[in-house]
Amino acid sequence: MTTFLTNNNRCKLLILDIDFNQLNSNDLRTFFTFYGPIEWIEIFPRLSSAIIYFVSYLIVDRLVSYRTCLIKQNQVRLRRFRLDKINWNIDCHTLHVKFSNIKLTESLLLQRFQEYQSYILKINVYPNNQALIFFLDYDYIDKILLLPLNNQSFVLERMIQWKRSLSHRRDPIINQLLNQIEYLSKQLRGKRLSE
Repeated sequence: MTTFLTNNNRCKLLILDIDFNQLNSNDLRTFFTFYGPIEWIEIFPRLSSAIIYFVSYLIVDRLVSYRTCLIKQNQVRLRRFRLDKINWNIDCHTLHVKFSNIKLTESLLLQRFQEYQSYILKINVYPNNQALIFFLDYDYIDKILLLPLNNQSFVLERMIQWKRSLSHRRDPIINQLLNQIEYLSKQLRGKRLSE
């Protein structure tokens, strides 16, 4: 069975934490065929990951809701496909938005992400038409990033927070604001000492 939407990323299931000493692509096919027809499977042994392309995104929606599953004593994580392999293992609740044409406001963002409004915890709008949107769950960000953008003036990306042992990667605007806050705090402390 062949589908006409072979590039539909919504039909791709990302499987993480695979021990390829215990599992192979046939094991994955056997296990996941139970949930629906599979077009193809691609494995990435160096990343301990695989992608399964199903004939329907509804199958992926169902599987992603399970979060994990056990295949032959191997606990794996189930995620929506993510475009950037670097971000495959990162479950982030924050979406970074850049907008180039119109002044970015909270109401504009709420309108743009209308179907996700009830899942938004907070929106921070920053200078230079950038914002951070904090969601209840990382899966909403995964869904949004897979939607086709019909407006090229929006740039959406997952905010990446590295593990505590590593330094945080922040947006340049946030770094600039934090540096400015630190500078102003030092000035205030110096002013109090001189009084």
